[in-house]
Amino acid sequence: MADSVTISSSVAVRNVCDVEHGIYEYLEEHHPVPESPERTVALPVRLSGWLWRREGLGFFRRYRRRFCVFNAGQSALFVFSDDDTVNGKVLRRLVLTKVALTSRTERSFVVQGYLENRELHKQSSDSMASRVSSLKKGVLPGDQQRFYMPEEEKFKAVSQKACSVWTHCFKYHMKSYTMRQQREVTGSESQEEVEEDPDFVFEDEDSSSGSSMQNSGRNQFRSMWTWTKAQWRLAIDIIEGLVYLHSLNPPLVHGDLKSRNILLRSDLRAKLADFGLSRYLHCTGGDDDISTDVQGGAGSEIAKYTVEEKVHSANAQYGSRARGLLAVPVILLANTYNKSNTVSNAVTSSATNNLVNNHKLQTENLDGTPTDLLSQCEEKFFTQTLDHFDVGAPTYQERYFVCDQHFRQGGVMFFYVGNEANVELYLNHTGLMWENAEEFGAMLVFAEHRYFGKSVPFGKEVTKHMQYLSTEQAIADYAVLITYLKGEYKRDVPVIGFGGSYGGMLGSWFRMKYPHIIDGVIAGSAPILSFLGDEVPLDKGSFERIVTFDASEEAGSSLNCVPNIRRTWSVMRKLGASEQGRQQLKSALSLCDSVKIKSEEDINGVMDWAKGAYDYMGMGNYPYPSSYIMNGVSVLPAYPVRAACSYVANEFKADDDIGLLTAFSKSLGVYYNSTQDQQCFELSASNNESALDADFWDYIFCAEIYQPQAVDGVNDMFWPVPWNFTADNEHCKAGWGIELRPLWATTQYGGRKALKVASNIVFSNGNYDPWSGTGVLQNYSDSVVALTVEGGAHHLDLMFSNDLDTPSVLAVREAEKEHMHKWAREFYEHKAAVASE
Repeated sequence: MADSVTISSSVAVRNVCDVEHGIYEYLEEHHPVPESPERTVALPVRLSGWLWRREGLGFFRRYRRRFCVFNAGQSALFVFSDDDTVNGKVLRRLVLTKVALTSRTERSFVVQGYLENRELHKQSSDSMASRVSSLKKGVLPGDQQRFYMPEEEKFKAVSQKACSVWTHCFKYHMKSYTMRQQREVTGSESQEEVEEDPDFVFEDEDSSSGSSMQNSGRNQFRSMWTWTKAQWRLAIDIIEGLVYLHSLNPPLVHGDLKSRNILLRSDLRAKLADFGLSRYLHCTGGDDDISTDVQGGAGSEIAKYTVEEKVHSANAQYGSRARGLLAVPVILLANTYNKSNTVSNAVTSSATNNLVNNHKLQTENLDGTPTDLLSQCEEKFFTQTLDHFDVGAPTYQERYFVCDQHFRQGGVMFFYVGNEANVELYLNHTGLMWENAEEFGAMLVFAEHRYFGKSVPFGKEVTKHMQYLSTEQAIADYAVLITYLKGEYKRDVPVIGFGGSYGGMLGSWFRMKYPHIIDGVIAGSAPILSFLGDEVPLDKGSFERIVTFDASEEAGSSLNCVPNIRRTWSVMRKLGASEQGRQQLKSALSLCDSVKIKSEEDINGVMDWAKGAYDYMGMGNYPYPSSYIMNGVSVLPAYPVRAACSYVANEFKADDDIGLLTAFSKSLGVYYNSTQDQQCFELSASNNESALDADFWDYIFCAEIYQPQAVDGVNDMFWPVPWNFTADNEHCKAGWGIELRPLWATTQYGGRKALKVASNIVFSNGNYDPWSGTGVLQNYSDSVVALTVEGGAHHLDLMFSNDLDTPSVLAVREAEKEHMHKWAREFYEHKAAVASE
């Protein structure tokens, strides 16, 4: 056991409301809500300013931080978390900063979190950010490690040691506070010195508001005795909540400790919330005046359940009967009591978007990605030749976006290699480009793939002209567009490409085909080794093996998930053999009346539909809620495979087929009912993929990039489906009138042999991503490298930074940045050498 441990950021959490006693009741009992006409709670705000973090000697990195703001009249209490390494241990610190509100605009900003006047909003935000982060005074201590605990230490963290860490914080700071009080009373200095405690740091914006500084090397930090007893109790309340969780049997890890999950009452007493607790619902015999209306949040990590006696399946592993609460992501506003003292809370969900709009608070999408990115870009169209290899071919209009607010002389062009969807999806999710634009002085260009989004030639007649849809033509589009943009902007700058999945494949092939056009490529989750004819035989079963791994205990899912899912297929076939059984199957799976099951082929269709949910959740098995796999329309919870597996975590008796299928239906609902508004299931996709997009991808599959797959039912949790080239070929002939070219992708792009002579490509893969089995997992040279994201799903490294990012993805992004800097440096060195000749 480690000498000191902290709270893990990725552990399943029991609901706050326990059978006998919950943390909310515990804190309510110790700190009853005062009878006050107003109740001030935390309002999450993202300031536009930057914080600075020290990472090693003399190196600083800028990063944005979400603050939790407590409105306190003429001042505001900013609370945010920071991480530090003390004695080799990564600890999370809570930083509290008191900032005076110097204007009516700032007071409005804190109360609302948003000002309609964008210029005033930015001015107020920047002003407060500079004071909160003390840009001119110093930096937050720490290093490049982030708050994280390895998988094997998850449940060790809830041991007595974990409890003692927080108890130590309590005792230490109470001792410090007492000493300070004695100094103020006696007017003399204490002879006993107290070392700076690593776990909590307090800072004060105005040096005149407190005593002389302690530890002058850290200019902005102040010791806790600049705080009143009431202010200091905030931190103690948080510690009490954590200690209580650790004292349960079995003890629990909070799993989402951050400022947004700390609620503040009007008397500045804190309550610890569970995953953003939105509503205080009674357990057994609770106050009838407390609202029991349940509203769901689309991004909730914990499945929906109500005040009825329903056991939340995620708690089965703890043997707990949790009742009465709904955990959802929330926007916390300044709430008031009505005459009946019913608590009114604001919940962000698909059902309450009007609330967000009314309060002007929707600065982020449901999954936390920014909503205003499109407004920072200019939509343009470029006349492209439909056939770059035939003189006089017709043209079409290719859409692209240019976002150049950070573009400068000596900068770079970040170019997103569009793939098989509307390019806006990638513009809104490729955080690696956005977050590095200012540092690189980059122009961001997001190019749309021909035949997708608004870049569709021939209008309604497009399906009659499919011969122009190919990877070669798409890559040529990008080469021509980049050449045009360099001339249009009169900037000869290095071009760094980004692409994920099929876009990563295109990006890597782009670099191989046109190395004089694009200087380097970050290719995330690019399965370019998924083809026949390479020098190493294709592993056709890797995709479903990795989906099965995601559902295993080793990857954090429940122990019984894989065997239970494997059993469902035989149950479906057994019930499908009779009319009565088919009706039972439909009812247990919550299939709509419109779904007709009359034959074995229909049963196969249901099984394929169910399997598809786990395939997509495997690709979207991110450590935080995300809308990417759902095409931005709805949000999957953090680690959706784990969430889905929680419903089939029990051991079902051999004769309880209906119970198993009913639980399996709820499991599928994590994906197919991510919007939480479906009463029954149709046998259709859930990720809002347009019919044309799906069809056009199928054409590319048939015409060029045939990726054969197989399922053996032994090394995976599905049923055996051997590779059948004949069936695949018949599908392509029936759908498109073309025959498969099984070796064309390797013939055209070279497979592993081409990688040996390529350069300046970074391939990244997450071990939770089902496509990683056919990705590039080894280095081929110093400039063709493979990076692995442990605990990462489909091109996680390309996404926006998140508080729940693992150390592995943080390290991969830093490595990618090093390569990007190297490519840009080599470009300018070569340019200078040519100029000097």
